[in-house]
Parts: sequence; C-alpha cells; structure tokens
Amino acid sequence: MVVLVPLAATLGICYIFYALHMITDGFFVPACAICCDWLHLPDDVAGATLLGAGLNAPELFGHAVGLAAGSPVGLGAITGSLKFHLLGI
Repeated sequence: MVVLVPLAATLGICYIFYALHMITDGFFVPACAICCDWLHLPDDVAGATLLGAGLNAPELFGHAVGLAAGSPVGLGAITGSLKFHLLGI
C-alpha cells in the first residue's frame, strides 16, 4: 500500500504533463505560428514575446479583473507572481 501512493502520484503527474503537451502542441503552437506569419516575426522573437504573453495572459486578465472589482487579490498577487516568474521560471 505504501508503494502504491507514490506510484499513483507519479503516474498522475506524468499524465498531466502529457495532456499539457498534447493541448499546447495541438492548439497553442499552431496559433502562434499563424500569428508569427501574420506579423512577420522571426521564430526567436515569437518565442520570447508571443509564447510569454500567451502563457501569462490568463493570470494577467485574472489580476486585472481582481483590481477592477476592488478585490484584495490585486497588487500583492501581481508582484508575487512576477517574482515567481522571474526567479522560478
């Protein structure tokens, strides 16, 4: 029983990473390629700008809604996540 818990957790994490790979490879990368062709961007510039903006867009919009609604989530969460993205990623 003790061995099954880490094994199940490892398999679950592997499944999540595989699903994330399939979704980004099937939807996100082709959309970025279309935007690169439309904007005439080289691949390295697109990787630095479009992928960075696309991966952080949900968090940015969530914090913008929190700031507009007057939620305490606001500025502290934005600066905290910024530090994580700069240092952790």
